[in-house]
Amino acid sequence: MRVLGDGPAALVAYAHGPVEVWDLSTLRQLRPPLTGHEGAVRGAATAVVHDRHLAVSGGDDRSVRIWDLDGERREMGSRLTGHAGTVTGVTTALVDGSCVVVTGGSDATVRIWDLGGEGQLGEPLTGHTTAVDLLTAGTVDGRPALLTRDDRHQSVRIWDLATREELHGRSTGEYASPPSSSSRQSTTASSV
Repeated sequence: MRVLGDGPAALVAYAHGPVEVWDLSTLRQLRPPLTGHEGAVRGAATAVVHDRHLAVSGGDDRSVRIWDLDGERREMGSRLTGHAGTVTGVTTALVDGSCVVVTGGSDATVRIWDLGGEGQLGEPLTGHTTAVDLLTAGTVDGRPALLTRDDRHQSVRIWDLATREELHGRSTGEYASPPSSSSRQSTTASSV
């Protein structure tokens, strides 16, 4: 969600390709759909770069597209490519004062792109064994961080986006609280 114009706005991506920009206060589309992907759109995010509101989308056509929301729904520059399969997730983050796009793919990689036009930054982040379907950026101890999860929910990884070092790598089961003895009994009873 982002403030665009006079109110809060959201991007809505669809399986048939377009990305719509909605005004959440009026529940109306702000602009014509952003079209151009040659397949389903699997992820979308927003960013502000040099006072311009941007949308970023990725999908089945293996590309990441950047749209200028302040202009006439204009796609900016060339498409970002590099994933060997579907782009399954998109998020944006601020790293060392620069806005970046982070994408996950069915190729089990995470790629970081400069929104200022420098292309892909460094080598992909690796470690997942299946498609990366969840990406979210935030901070850990005041540092830009990225949480990723694979589509089989087997591993969650946390990365320092500035150093590109992995901070944690655990299975999702390690993040869950151990069941109490009463829940273990009920689980056993229900499985009989």
